[in-house]
Amino acid sequence: MLYYENIYHYDSDGKIQYIENLNNVPYWCTGTYTVYLGNYITYYQYNDSNQIKTIFMLDKNNDTIFKQSFIVINNDLIYIYQINDNGNLVNYYRYYFYNSKNRTSTSLLNEAFNQLNGYRTYSYYHSDSIYIQMYNPCSSEYYLFSKIYFNYLSNNLIQRCIQDFNDCSYILDLSYDSDLNCTGIECTKTILDSCSERCWDLWETLNENKNLSEVSITPYLSPCFPYFLNCGMKENYYYDEIEQLISTKVFEKDSLDSWHIYISKYYKYNSTRIHSINNSEITIYPNPASNQLAITSKEQIIKDINIYNLLGQKAQKVSVNTSETILDVSSLPIGLYLLKINTEQGVLTRKVQIIR
Repeated sequence: MLYYENIYHYDSDGKIQYIENLNNVPYWCTGTYTVYLGNYITYYQYNDSNQIKTIFMLDKNNDTIFKQSFIVINNDLIYIYQINDNGNLVNYYRYYFYNSKNRTSTSLLNEAFNQLNGYRTYSYYHSDSIYIQMYNPCSSEYYLFSKIYFNYLSNNLIQRCIQDFNDCSYILDLSYDSDLNCTGIECTKTILDSCSERCWDLWETLNENKNLSEVSITPYLSPCFPYFLNCGMKENYYYDEIEQLISTKVFEKDSLDSWHIYISKYYKYNSTRIHSINNSEITIYPNPASNQLAITSKEQIIKDINIYNLLGQKAQKVSVNTSETILDVSSLPIGLYLLKINTEQGVLTRKVQIIR
């Protein structure tokens, strides 16, 4: 059964303009709020720094279903989520990022937040702390839902994340590989005046091309965490010969340690993009990189290069107009980035990693 189909539309800089959402079943948009089956369009708006400032979804009547807003105040960032209530947009919850650091994030930690906060999760950004606040329509005020704190290593990688609720807290300890990729998170649950036990592990693996291969979660039964929705879950990622993601499959493990497929997702790309990659030979060295990237095209002129972080935010743009160039990436924070290389025949995409 086809649950949904999303068709992405981009501008000339590679930023998402809008998404056509074709929903064949209802789904929970956030908390208990439901987006019913039908056709919708989700629009993205950007500020002068090419960072997302607004995301909103419209139904077939052009009524706004939900709206997400990003407000920057000095080094702090406020994320506000609003939903439609009888034809009016009302506040639902907000994140307050104290001392946000360049609006970068760690994808596996976002997945961990999904496990803890469910549909109330957007994306976590590097910051000193985050306050998640729910809106009370009776008092027209926000109340504190939970608090998140971070401990950083000397190289600005996150070592530990602590999320506090009213009655319990979760400690997330992050581990990294030799290339400084976050590959694992161990979660410990502590109940006030009761017990503290390891409750689940989250793992991420990369393939030989440094593309995401699998994300899996392993639960641990304990007095602090006596139940779990399943015996384990994993999502596997599949690529074609030119390293394009073509599908993912989500599996659940049963009590007999057997894996069963839960849902499959498939990805298609426009013909221009596929043609340009098939007919282009681009060399990028070194990868991972620290301060410089050398990029060479053997067959065509490179017009310009755009660098995006994993949230789709443009980090750098360089005009080239030659077949080879050297990019200065010393100012980019460590992490994975997407290079969109605009050539005479079209646009091709490559992943690079920045390390220090």
